[in-house]
Amino acid sequence: MSHDPFQVEECNQGTGAACGAIFLNLNFENLLRKKLGHHSKRLLTDKRLLSAINFFEGSIKRNFNPYDPNCEKEFEVPLTGSESIPEIGLEDGYLMLSK
Repeated sequence: MSHDPFQVEECNQGTGAACGAIFLNLNFENLLRKKLGHHSKRLLTDKRLLSAINFFEGSIKRNFNPYDPNCEKEFEVPLTGSESIPEIGLEDGYLMLSK
């Protein structure tokens, strides 16, 4: 592992068992539910949740580097078609998350 550039090396051969990546996704889902609070059951439809997790997998998870001072400090997660709730950071179908 190195900090500059930030790199992580695989230390075991993949077996297909549950490991780190799935737990990152589960924690991301928990973060969404916590951020949305009592709105989560209504807003996180299966389709929106899948879209948000796909965005997390393809963008945030791959590019996030906590050691990079230039790392994005805020992320807009798509929750397409959801109503705006500005007080929780949800506007125009995007939920704002901070680093």
